[in-house]
Amino acid sequence: MANTNRLLNIRNNNSELDKFFKSIAMKYDSRLGINTPVPNHALATELNANGRPATLYFSENAYRMLQFIRNIDHQVSSLRASVGIADQPLEFVCYGYRDFAGDIMIENIDAPILEMMNKLEFDDNNKRLEYLAYYSKQFAKDSHIETTSRMYDFLKNLTLTEPAVGQEVVALYGTTKPPIGEKTSNCFTIKELADAVIPNVPVAGRISTGILAITPKLIEFGRLMREDGNNLSDYLKDGSLECAMISYAMSEKTKKVTPINITNVTQARAIWDSKTHDVQISQSKQPTNVYRVKEDEHTM
Repeated sequence: MANTNRLLNIRNNNSELDKFFKSIAMKYDSRLGINTPVPNHALATELNANGRPATLYFSENAYRMLQFIRNIDHQVSSLRASVGIADQPLEFVCYGYRDFAGDIMIENIDAPILEMMNKLEFDDNNKRLEYLAYYSKQFAKDSHIETTSRMYDFLKNLTLTEPAVGQEVVALYGTTKPPIGEKTSNCFTIKELADAVIPNVPVAGRISTGILAITPKLIEFGRLMREDGNNLSDYLKDGSLECAMISYAMSEKTKKVTPINITNVTQARAIWDSKTHDVQISQSKQPTNVYRVKEDEHTM
């Protein structure tokens, strides 16, 4: 609840976000609850130092891990769907920094739930996947605590190397999104955004946080109609990533930070096979009939 209040208190000093959250409350609830959807497409775009849309970059190691999580999530989602069990997200944390141009660099991705799965005493990966698909609420709770704890510890304790490679430390709370078939399924929730906000504790230096979502794989219907005889998996394509960044003001006296802005990331690239490739981001379906934060109100 404390982090939820920290998130929503951002409205006190940001009139555009106040209008944004009020419009969400009018559309979905009389009040903002932890499950209220937040369409990040309606936020102002995250900008770099040149005033252009900031790019989210993934190292080859980070992108490989991202794809691994995506594929594991699809497998366990399929297992749950086959027996009519509601889906559960897989959580992870992205570590990186903001470079001097204002772009976000993700160097490593950590998924405690996969570490927990690998420690299970099963003799093959299929049994581990089945356990992950049908795991207990306690398993999910332990994973959530470990994921957010690692994220907060990274932000509290890490400073950029000397000579500095960038202007601030960045950590993103990551989650997969269940394919629930609703327009709001690709939105963040109030709770998810709140989990991406660092608690009211001192930090070692300038930071930004955020949230990164992996949306469900999609079927390429056009290709499915043109070709025949292949498995359904042959027609699947990756869903879009979704990412919102949270910026902070730091107290020089206490070294504590206060959230001051939330923005949407619209560009992403990844290193793969020693080449840089575009990555789909901010492309999934979301509701559009909420207040859209004015771009000119954004300050990085």
